Amino acid sequence: MIIFGGIVAGFFTSWVDLYIDNEVILRNGSQSFGWWRKPPVTPTMSIYIYNVTNADAFLNNGEKPVLDELGPYVYRLVALFPPLLHFFNNLWLEKCEAQVFRRTANN
Repeated sequence: MIIFGGIVAGFFTSWVDLYIDNEVILRNGSQSFGWWRKPPVTPTMSIYIYNVTNADAFLNNGEKPVLDELGPYVYRLVALFPPLLHFFNNLWLEKCEAQVFRRTANN
């Protein structure tokens, strides 16, 4: 039973390594290439601004500041045009993409 387990473990780890090596390489049609070309998530950035409502008392008298929270102001990453892909001798790949953060409409 131990010998059988060792054989299975040896074949299983080599099979997993082979599968990972095939999926990690950026080549057309692989899952990692699709995620690299068009990521499955959209990055967002939330910004909060804090306004000191008792600024004079805080600066002159040393009182504890009273803060008023403004926000969140949410920005979403937007591509300006589709990414341009450049292949160089099948050795390396370059992706040129212009992206900006745009404020979402709900804030």
